[in-house]
Amino acid sequence: MVSKDYIQPDFYHFSQDSVDLAKYVSSLNYGPTKVLDLFAGCGVVGIEFMQNSPSTKEIYFLEKEQEYFNFLEENCHKLNRSFHILKGDFEAFDFNEFDLIISNPPFYSLDEGRIPKCKQKRNCHFMSAQKLAKLMEKFSLAVNHGCEVYFLGRRDLFWIRPYISSSQISIVKELSKTSIFKVNKTG
Repeated sequence: MVSKDYIQPDFYHFSQDSVDLAKYVSSLNYGPTKVLDLFAGCGVVGIEFMQNSPSTKEIYFLEKEQEYFNFLEENCHKLNRSFHILKGDFEAFDFNEFDLIISNPPFYSLDEGRIPKCKQKRNCHFMSAQKLAKLMEKFSLAVNHGCEVYFLGRRDLFWIRPYISSSQISIVKELSKTSIFKVNKTG
């Protein structure tokens, strides 16, 4: 599958950074067995990862926004490998059962930036500061249980700076609009 083959809702357009995240993580070649694409949207990150990681046999996609499900399912059927679509909010899931989490989360805080009026755009790009903190907490717990976590974000966002300063996350690659972050083990 090439990028132009993905179907997606009119209100959302994935960026090349999503593809670059998947390619970067798949290039690490550590052979995870249970992979989660968190905030899967239309599935670009996870599908691209699978295309570039032939040793990974199945992947899980977690998405809560109903508007993506038909697109996600149709894109995944082109994958020709085992996949599981999980519906729900990240707060209700146990990340400890995964070997690898890759994610392009809604990384803008509702407390900073210009909020889109379109509900769907707002939901795919923005989260509350409290939910972002909860996401980082869940990422840290998963890493401390042996999971690898990589996600897209912007280093210039106010909420993310303390995690960089404390070395809880590190920038592993700069991309055109974002950075790839790795969540590090703590204590």
